[in-house]
Amino acid sequence: MTAGLDSVNLSNCEKEPIHIPGLIQQFGLLVALDEKFNIVQISQNVEEFLGRTSSSLLNTPVGSLVRFKDERGPEQFYPKTGSEFALRTLLALKKKDGNFETFDAFIHIEDKCLILEFEKTLKTIATEEGYFFREVERSISEIQRANSIKTVCEAATREILRITGFDRIMIYRFDREWNGEVIAEARSGNGVDPYLGHRFPASDIPPQARAVFLANWIRMIPDVNYSPVKIEPRLNPKTGAQLNMGRAFLRSVSPIHIQYLKNMKVGASLTISLIHEGELWGLIACHNLTPKLLNADVRAACKFIGKLVSSQLGLKEEADDAGYRQKLRVMHAVLAESMSREDEIIIGLANYASTLLDLTAASGASAALSTPGQWTIIGKTPTKEQMDRLAHWLALQVDEMDEGVFHTDCLSSLFPEAEAYSGIASGLLAVVIPKSDHSFIFWFRPELLQVVTWAGQPQKNVERLPDGSLKIEPRSSFESWKQTVTRCSSPWKQVEIEAAMELKNTVIGLDLGREFRKEQRARYNAERANREKEILLNAVSHDLKNPIAAINLTLQIFDRIHCQIEPSSQDVGKFYENVKKVHTKVAASTRRMERLIHDLLDV
Repeated sequence: MTAGLDSVNLSNCEKEPIHIPGLIQQFGLLVALDEKFNIVQISQNVEEFLGRTSSSLLNTPVGSLVRFKDERGPEQFYPKTGSEFALRTLLALKKKDGNFETFDAFIHIEDKCLILEFEKTLKTIATEEGYFFREVERSISEIQRANSIKTVCEAATREILRITGFDRIMIYRFDREWNGEVIAEARSGNGVDPYLGHRFPASDIPPQARAVFLANWIRMIPDVNYSPVKIEPRLNPKTGAQLNMGRAFLRSVSPIHIQYLKNMKVGASLTISLIHEGELWGLIACHNLTPKLLNADVRAACKFIGKLVSSQLGLKEEADDAGYRQKLRVMHAVLAESMSREDEIIIGLANYASTLLDLTAASGASAALSTPGQWTIIGKTPTKEQMDRLAHWLALQVDEMDEGVFHTDCLSSLFPEAEAYSGIASGLLAVVIPKSDHSFIFWFRPELLQVVTWAGQPQKNVERLPDGSLKIEPRSSFESWKQTVTRCSSPWKQVEIEAAMELKNTVIGLDLGREFRKEQRARYNAERANREKEILLNAVSHDLKNPIAAINLTLQIFDRIHCQIEPSSQDVGKFYENVKKVHTKVAASTRRMERLIHDLLDV
C-alpha cells in the first residue's frame, strides 16, 4: 500500500486492512523484536533519527540499539504489557557517532513480537514538572461540575481545546446504525467551520476502523501531508505475515482517510475514543487547520480526559433518566394494582388506558392488547386484520427478541406491509406474553418527519476504472446537506423499553399467580368431591348390605327347612316347588345386588 489515493481500488472500503499497512508515520521510529529480543523489523527512517541504516541493525540484539537502565533489559516489559495500549517510558537510543539520545518510548506485544515505538521528547511547557497534574486537575473539576451527558461533553471539548490549542474539537455520538451526530463542539475562532448538530454517515468510520478505536484510546496524525515510511522487511520473518500494527500509534493512515481529512481542510488531527460498557460510544475528533505535533504529555492529558468522560457516561445518563424512571415506576404500580383487582388482566390495563400510553411516552399515539381471538384497542391503531398479520410476523421473531421485547422506530424497514399505516404506526414497542397462543401488548408511535443535517452528502463517490475495479473516494464537500426522513417515529428511550419489560414481567407474574390459585381451588374441589363420594358410597353400601344380609339369612332358613321336610303328599310337593322357585329368584337378585355394590365401590 502507498500513500497515494490513486493506488486504492477497493470494491468496499470496509475491507481495507488498516491494521497491516506496512508503513508508519514519519514523526517516529518503530522496532519489532522476536522472542530472543533480536531486531527482526525496523522502520527505514532510523537513519534520519540516528544516522544508522536499517540493514546494519536487522537481526542484531536490541542492546545494539537501546540502552536499558534495568539490567533485565527488554524482559522487564513483558509482565506489564498485554491488553494495555502501550507502556510508556524513556529509553536512550545509540546514534551513529556512539552517543545516546533519549526518546519517549511506547511498548506493547503483538503476535509474540515486542513492538517498540519511539518519538523525540519535545521540550515544551507540557514537559514542565507538574504540568500534567495541573491541567488534568482543572479538567476534572470542569467535567465533574457538569450534570448531564450534554454538559459533560461540552466541558470536555472546551478543556481539550485549551490543552491542545487545536482549531476545532467536536464530540460525536454513534447511533444504532453507527452514524455519528455532533453533540458538542468548541472552536478557536470564526474562521473554523462549525459542525454542531451535523451527522456523519457510518461509512466514514467503517467496522475495522471502529475496532481499532475500541482497542486504542488515542490516535494522532500530526501532518496529513506526511510521507509514509516503510517497515523492513515487509514481512515478519517469524510469522511470514505483515506486522500487525493495530495498536501502534505510529501506524500509517488509510489513504482514503487522509483524503477525507484534506477534503475537510484539516492539516492535523487527534482522535480520542469514548467507550461505555465495553462498546464504542462515540469519538472526540480534534482538528487543526495546519500541521501540529502534540507531545506525549499533552496526548496523555487528552487520553485521560477521554477516559474520564467515558466513566461519566453511564452516571450522567442514569441521572438524566432518574426522574423519568421514577414517574414510570408510579405508573407501573397503578397498572399492577388495577390488574390485580380484575378477573382479567386485559380489563385491568384497559381501566387505565392513558396510564398505559404514558408508560412508554406513547401519548398521542395508541396501544393494542391481544388475547387469542380478540383485540383491546386504545386510541387509533392499524386495523385488527393488519395487527393480526403483524402479530403473526412478530411471533416468528420471538426467539430473537431480547427478553420478549421488540422495538423499532422504523417498522416499515423491517415489516414492509407497515408502510401502509406509517402515519399511525411508524414506531412499535411490543412485549410478548408467553402463553399457548402468543399474546402481545403493542405501543404505536406515528410518523415523525425529521430534517437531518449531514456534513456533506453521505454517499461516497465511486468511479469505475477501465479494468472494471472500483475506485472509492471520500466525499469532497462537507457543506450542510439536509435530508428529510420519513416513515420513522421518535426513538424509544431505554427507560421506556425497560418499563415495558417490567410490565410484561408483572403481567406474567399475575397470570402465574392466578393459574396457581385456580389449580389450588381445583385441587380443593376435587378433594372435597372425593370425600363426599366416599360418604355416599359408604351410605349406599350400608343401606344395601343390611337387606341383603336379611335375604341371605332367610335363604339359609329356607335351605334348612328344605332339608328337613320330606314331601308326603301332592300339596306339600307343590308348596315345595313354589318355595324352590322363590328361593331361586331371591338368590339371583341377591347376586345381582352384590355385583352392583362391588361395581359401585370400584368406581
